[in-house]
Amino acid sequence: MSKSKAVRSAGEVKRERTRAALLGAARALFTERGWHRTRIEDVAAAAGVSTATAYNHFTSKQLLMAAVYRPLAGPLSTAVELALGNDSDPIDALLRHFQELAALARRRRRLTESLVAAIHEQTIKDRQVTAEPDETDVRHVVPLYTMLARLMEHGQRRGVLRSGPPVITEAAFYTDTLLHHALHLPEQSTHDTALNTLSQLLSRWAATPDISPHRAFLDGVPDHGDEEDLSRVLHRLMRQDADASRRALANDVVTRQYLEAGLRLSVGEHGADSPSCCVEVPSQNDIFKQVKQEGQAAGDEQAFRQRWPSRDDFVLDLLAYASWIRHRRLDSAGRAADLISNVVDPVRGAQEAASQELASILQNPATRLSLMATAVAHRFPELKTTTRSAGKAARQQWITIYQEMLAVNELDLRPGVTIDDLADILSVTVEGVAFLALSAAPQERERLRLTLHKAVLAVLASTVDPGDGLSLEEVLWRRMAVPTVMRGIPSP
Repeated sequence: MSKSKAVRSAGEVKRERTRAALLGAARALFTERGWHRTRIEDVAAAAGVSTATAYNHFTSKQLLMAAVYRPLAGPLSTAVELALGNDSDPIDALLRHFQELAALARRRRRLTESLVAAIHEQTIKDRQVTAEPDETDVRHVVPLYTMLARLMEHGQRRGVLRSGPPVITEAAFYTDTLLHHALHLPEQSTHDTALNTLSQLLSRWAATPDISPHRAFLDGVPDHGDEEDLSRVLHRLMRQDADASRRALANDVVTRQYLEAGLRLSVGEHGADSPSCCVEVPSQNDIFKQVKQEGQAAGDEQAFRQRWPSRDDFVLDLLAYASWIRHRRLDSAGRAADLISNVVDPVRGAQEAASQELASILQNPATRLSLMATAVAHRFPELKTTTRSAGKAARQQWITIYQEMLAVNELDLRPGVTIDDLADILSVTVEGVAFLALSAAPQERERLRLTLHKAVLAVLASTVDPGDGLSLEEVLWRRMAVPTVMRGIPSP
């Protein structure tokens, strides 16, 4: 290699490292402080470079924000390309896009708020957005408007949406509307946010009056919200012949009070964080007393029997409820997303995320009951369905977080290791340590927490490709000096 080429390569490496440091610092500061309280000077100082160097890489704060957010929006762009390539149903594609964008906004609330502020400043400066690509415009670097415009044009070609002027302005309006609702209406499920936005779009753009947003379908997403519908969990209460009135009963506030009281009483007087905590399912009279002590209506046997004809029915629904809420640690996953991808040091972020997830499991009163539910699920098909669904939902949530971690740090997994593998390995690692810690003394729990830190680093260090392109097997074969002719041959 010539000297000039070596110097040029060293300069390129230095520039890449500086850019990565600036993006890491920006992710952390935009997440912590928000848009208006973060200056490029602050980002430069946090990254350890001069302000002039920062401006050499990013000529404006808007473009810096765009570079931070663009990897997070990458899966959305991929999904749009896939929908267009498969000639998907336009209404399905629109609803799915709205749901995924709403979920991203909720998951990365602070960064999305900063992106929205950057977009609004760009709009004030340049006014109307155009369809022409512009790498100096945050609205094109993070092409949320363009993604929706392409899906709307797909609907026009299929005759679902009416023909008309260019759709980019309308796409900007509906994207802004969805982001506003996702950020400022937290009580609304992401499915309902997406469905409401789609309804607004179709009210103006549907080619015929009979095109309804309710014809759209998303796998695994119930029509009435994806986070709070207990009729999908309480199979014994719903029964086989359940109608709409039973669904309303499943989601009645008194039903939730009974289940919450049963959950608290089941972990005994020691509390969920005690190593001596046991699981003991309470009687219905104990449940009535518990509800009354909390200042709510105590209920009565008739109301209880209306929901659960027998104590066994209540116990099975209580186990299902415990499994359901154990895997609904949405705040925990949200914090983990920020820790893993939005800190200057993602290694420490991954360790802290693991610690918080461990603490969340141990402090959750549903943990022991959910373990019991898993243990007996093979005997009860409806309970197996609930535990499997809860596990699937939790798994998908972490898959998304790890995808973002790899994207924002520009990392790839080793050949043969999938994102599903990574999520499963880290999940069983955290939950395995939590299982050991449930009955451990406080000092032993601290040792297990530190062990978890090492395990998370070991998993990431082995599964992330450093650039050699080797599989996990090939790495070990090389380090253990296994001859090529002997590789893959089992021991006698």
